[in-house]
Amino acid sequence: MKKLLFIASLILITMISVTFSSVEAQPKSTISGWVWPLGGDGYVYETRKSTKNNTFLENTDYQIRNLDLVNKGATIGDDHINCIGVGLHRQWHAGVDFYRKGESTEGAIVQAIGDGTVYYAQDLNYPGAVVIIEHTLPQGGQVYSVYAHLDPTSLQVSTGSTVETGQQLGLVVFNEHSGRFPELHPDGDDSHLHFEIRTFGDGSSIFPGPSDCNFPPNTFVPGIGYTYPTLPDSFGYLDPIEYLESRVAGPTLTRRSYLPVIHNNPPQCIEGQDLITSARNSGFEYPVTDPRPWFEITTYFDPPDNRYYNFVQDDSFLAHSGNHYAFLGDQLPMGGWIVDEEMPQSFRLPDNIDWLEWVQYLWLEQTNGSPLDYGTEFGDQFILSLKDAETGQSLVGDIIIDHTSQDFPNFVWLEVKIPINNAGALSNRLVSTSYSSLTDGDTTLSTMRVDDVGFITHCGN
Repeated sequence: MKKLLFIASLILITMISVTFSSVEAQPKSTISGWVWPLGGDGYVYETRKSTKNNTFLENTDYQIRNLDLVNKGATIGDDHINCIGVGLHRQWHAGVDFYRKGESTEGAIVQAIGDGTVYYAQDLNYPGAVVIIEHTLPQGGQVYSVYAHLDPTSLQVSTGSTVETGQQLGLVVFNEHSGRFPELHPDGDDSHLHFEIRTFGDGSSIFPGPSDCNFPPNTFVPGIGYTYPTLPDSFGYLDPIEYLESRVAGPTLTRRSYLPVIHNNPPQCIEGQDLITSARNSGFEYPVTDPRPWFEITTYFDPPDNRYYNFVQDDSFLAHSGNHYAFLGDQLPMGGWIVDEEMPQSFRLPDNIDWLEWVQYLWLEQTNGSPLDYGTEFGDQFILSLKDAETGQSLVGDIIIDHTSQDFPNFVWLEVKIPINNAGALSNRLVSTSYSSLTDGDTTLSTMRVDDVGFITHCGN
């Protein structure tokens, strides 16, 4: 089963804030004739990071999973899923989204980053039009630059046209915000340029075969702007900012930031210390509407009332301890929908760790199940994951609980201990731990309760 996890982040801050990684998109002295796709108009263009509780709900950088993304359908039940049967927020961003700093990006002039030939130019209501330019490199070979969300009426080029460095291609079209956190765009304006650099022109084979996308990806030459289940690098995409930074005179950016840290660990390992206690809410004892530092993420979106629902339950009768526990799986009032969920948080590991012990109590059950049933209903899964918080890569193999997991009987709290050996390489590392649920959408649903989570340190010399 392909891993379906993505990254989120948290610390104990209740305000909503917006931070940026700036790109000085001014055409300056260039190397090999390259320029930025936006600039020269007096504005600074940048990728955008929007946070709540210091969790990146919106991050428009390359190879990032954007938690703000949803696909709102016309009726309840078709609004919680996007391309290839996977919520769009679980897919990896294959380009970067550029915004004007402090102003709407609508109408910004988009220019060719280098000499080349227009490989593709078409209005796709993506929203807007897409232009792809093929660039032949001096050392041989080609790269392709992709410019998406252009105003179709503003296009200055067509397929087969020859373009020069800095030549105007069109203008950025108005793009209305449609994510799950409208407070990040109070003016309703999400206009931006989606920009890619890749080693191929035709992206229609990235997701071949049947699909539930709004547009069939096997006929969509530009691709969908995202990859799954592996990173865009593995498909032939290149980091656009890194590519241009080495060719355009300008600042070197430090952009990769997945998860901020809760700064309350001692710098040195303490034998037997539990890294998820107190402020990290090991027992979910904050109010159910404020589960911090855990962050609750689901593909379900029922506008205009339900942005997301609470995983944490106030039920002392079923809790392993205290009054609360986290509840994943059968969350919806009308069961049988495919809903992806994840509940992550992050923290820094101290120095001098020898090995770690990840402990938690789990309770599994399924509708129409019996005490003789194990794991979950056929087709449903729960996933426990430990990731590097800065790169998003797995640090240990994911723990997958499904109908074959005979170590997980139903209707009983079970203490689960996961040793993480050879943890010395993880010392002083930012890590993200999460619990996820994936259901197959039939009427027999699976649930998992989680309580009393801990990360116990065992120290080296």
